Amino acid sequence: MKEKALFNSISKRNYFWATLIVLFFLLLDIIFSGSLSDGFLNNIKSFPTILNFCLLILLSRNYDTFKIAIQSGINRKKIWKMKIWLILSSAIIVNIFNFIIQMIRFNINDISSSDWFFNNYYNFFSNNILNIIFMFITEFTLAMFLMMLVNTWGSFMSLFNRMWKTIIYVSIIGLFIAFGISLDQTVIYNIFDYLIFSHSNSINNFFHLILGISNDGSNNNPIILIITLIVFTIILSFVNYSLTKLQQVNR
Repeated sequence: MKEKALFNSISKRNYFWATLIVLFFLLLDIIFSGSLSDGFLNNIKSFPTILNFCLLILLSRNYDTFKIAIQSGINRKKIWKMKIWLILSSAIIVNIFNFIIQMIRFNINDISSSDWFFNNYYNFFSNNILNIIFMFITEFTLAMFLMMLVNTWGSFMSLFNRMWKTIIYVSIIGLFIAFGISLDQTVIYNIFDYLIFSHSNSINNFFHLILGISNDGSNNNPIILIITLIVFTIILSFVNYSLTKLQQVNR
């Protein structure tokens, strides 16, 4: 019962802050657009992204959850199960919200080629109902994968004290900056372009295979992408469990 009470408490906190931030952005839209309808319709597609981003940030903060759970007498296996349920419920909430927004946009003809699923996978099935069903499933598995990824990263980072966390994050940011600067060099850019985007190399072909993307982009398969996301999510869940067993309260 303790883990259920903690699960409910964390869920309420996460949804409260995420909803508050979404409403804040909606208020800004209303203020700058001058009306509720204009603000909502002009930026409707950004609301699921904002909600998802907020929940990702909140789910990555594992140390406080772990500390409270241990102090409440909840063992590590139950902590891990609670985290899985938090990720699962958050993915469902985000996906339902996103699905409703997508259907609203679909009905008002606001779906554009910039939407990744519609642009890459929507026309795989000749039936619109099947396309919509697999849109829901694909985006749910994607949300699950992303949330499991950030939660696992949060579990990993909770093993370190503040000094080491700072060193790790500064190092990662430094590597990204160095990588971005290096891309200005023609030779390095050409190597990166060949490795990632060239159809003639095995790395690109491998990513196309696991993402269900055909070389001409005309028959991308969402089923393969779903399977890939499920497999990676399961792998991350085992890593997450291993990290949960290593966490220490006083670090």
